[in-house]
Amino acid sequence: MTPVRIILSFTGILLSILTYSQDCGYISKSDEIIPDSFFIGQQSPSPPYNSEIFGIPELSSVKFKILDLNYKLFKETDYCLLEKGTYQFNWGKFIGNSQDFPSGIYNIEMLALYPGSLRQLFTGRKRIIIVK
Repeated sequence: MTPVRIILSFTGILLSILTYSQDCGYISKSDEIIPDSFFIGQQSPSPPYNSEIFGIPELSSVKFKILDLNYKLFKETDYCLLEKGTYQFNWGKFIGNSQDFPSGIYNIEMLALYPGSLRQLFTGRKRIIIVK
């Protein structure tokens, strides 16, 4: 699907272009528990790749970045508009069968924005291990 681009401007000055994905198939609702605060939970093995549990307490635009050990950007998602709840980010569905994504130690950064704006609600980062 084609991503949706939202242009934010103030009196004709371009502030930012946010790209929203219409297909966030790598994110699935984990359960009906609504967390009190944003979190990135424990990594859970889900062969052939791992998955990450995360929670958002309110409607948010969520984006993930995969960074190497030196915090250099390796790969990132588009923003996904998600309702409050607990979710699972499936690495296998996100990276597919990509040969350029070796097993190893990475940093994951989750960024949550207030929908349709640049107002940041949460930024969380943690170290993960990707196993193919």
